[in-house]
Amino acid sequence: NLCAAGSGLVVTMAETILVCGATGKTGSACARALAAAGGVRVKVLARDTAKAAALGSLANVEVVQGDFGDKTSLQGAMAGVSKVFLCCANVPEQTTHECNVIDAAKEAQVKYLVKVSTCAELVYPSSPAAYGGWHHAIQRHLDNSGLKYTILYPTYFMDNMLGFFAGVKAGAPVATSFRPEDRVSMVSTEDV
Repeated sequence: NLCAAGSGLVVTMAETILVCGATGKTGSACARALAAAGGVRVKVLARDTAKAAALGSLANVEVVQGDFGDKTSLQGAMAGVSKVFLCCANVPEQTTHECNVIDAAKEAQVKYLVKVSTCAELVYPSSPAAYGGWHHAIQRHLDNSGLKYTILYPTYFMDNMLGFFAGVKAGAPVATSFRPEDRVSMVSTEDV
């Protein structure tokens, strides 16, 4: 948790944190937690600012228009930012998108970046899950950026189980990539 005591991440009101991916489940939970904790200014990056309007109504939260694929918009969003929370959907453009954010953060001399990855066991170049390979490439780029950072490795978001509700209610089985014997540590997006 970015706000957790003992996390090593010290936040002061003179600082601004940019939350990238703020209209998603994890990013919006982060923005709400930072706003509720107080003592910091929060910028939320949104491709469609209307989707982030509810976040913009929170104390000390500013919605800024930007797109992971638009380097100029990312540079503008980084103005005055000291820390970045980076969470992106697993999409084929993810490597380019997150590396663009990392590059903009480096250019803006951001002090610290927190990146949400995926299950650590999947993060390697020839991962059977394409997104595992994407995260590996992004993390190598982050390693080489010179930025100070933390990488979070959530195994599975329990919030995703809600997507199975209608099917289970209708009698359908739950389909996941896990084998019956796998032990899975689930986390809520609210706890990231």
